[in-house]
Amino acid sequence: MTMKKKKQNTRRCVTIQPESVLVELMKKGRFEPAQNMALSQHGGDCKGCADDNQWCFSDAETWLVEEAGKRLGRPEMQAAVWLWAHERMEQNYLCCDEHPGHVRLTFDIPLDEMVRADYHVLRSIACNEPIWHHELRATESEADPEKAEKEWRKHKQYHNDVNASSKVLEMRKAESWKEVFESELWEDGKFERYAGGERCSWVLGLTPFVTLDQLVNVEFLDSAGDAVVREPGERLTLYGTHNYMTTVHFDHFGVTSINSGSSAREGYLLPKIKREARRGIITKKFTGERLKWNDPKEELDPDLQKVCPNCGVEGGLTAQFDGLIINTPGGIKVRFLHPRGDNEYLKNEPNVEPDLDVECRHCGKSFFLDEVYEDEDL
Repeated sequence: MTMKKKKQNTRRCVTIQPESVLVELMKKGRFEPAQNMALSQHGGDCKGCADDNQWCFSDAETWLVEEAGKRLGRPEMQAAVWLWAHERMEQNYLCCDEHPGHVRLTFDIPLDEMVRADYHVLRSIACNEPIWHHELRATESEADPEKAEKEWRKHKQYHNDVNASSKVLEMRKAESWKEVFESELWEDGKFERYAGGERCSWVLGLTPFVTLDQLVNVEFLDSAGDAVVREPGERLTLYGTHNYMTTVHFDHFGVTSINSGSSAREGYLLPKIKREARRGIITKKFTGERLKWNDPKEELDPDLQKVCPNCGVEGGLTAQFDGLIINTPGGIKVRFLHPRGDNEYLKNEPNVEPDLDVECRHCGKSFFLDEVYEDEDL
């Protein structure tokens, strides 16, 4: 099997979590936090947390979870799984914190089960400040200084109105916070002015739970907090006790298969799986055996393979008929991705045309073939 393609009406998201979260996912097939596991690391030394009259980041996060629950039709929701949910996966990777010993999990989350929000706006909410209204945020001061000044005066007058009571000003401030959900400025070319530059929108995703079926990839973080990315030919197997026993298999792109119950082999590992799970450790096995697609007669030259223009991962472009697009000394070929068989389409096959739809198995982004390959390759 291949890494599953991103389903329609989902958003591919990443999150950094303790390994115990992965253990829970492999044990129950689902992870639903009992308490808010947000971004800030507040402890006993946080004066804001200790003082009920003082607002701090954890209060802003609690507010955001409650608002997300209302929008999801879950008014009772008190906790959420926090993810990075920009449409561009490379942006989500940049947002991930370095937490040695944690895991980087990738999920395809249904859009109707997630609320997205702007992290930089949330930071201003954490400061208990009114948020700039949309027109002010969208106006570039250097390009249109007069409009920027006009919108800024409007903002100050509205939120510092001497004729308004403190209760009204608080209501106006709270209403301005809804701007955290405004997505228009997240797209390519329009980014949040709070971030102070281009290509820097940090988009949060909040969902009440994640499931094993939504899992796309697992990467462990090393002692420096960097994700250990598997190389081509490397495999990973995770073991859990969901539905008696569950195994999840990965290649260097991500999940290739999930087996549960009677289809899961290696039952002799169950005592070890349970023992390590009690310590918050996932049972795993790495293998370095190189993958072989259809046992090809000619070696696949890694140096010839194209990289995804979106995420930069090499050699992971699939065609609309579930074949892997590869470059060979003889030109472009398509290899089917089932474990056995020797079916190949040569580059002069009618299906291999410049307007062929191809998709990256890593980030899920779609392209036309001629957006990836040079004219001389086609």
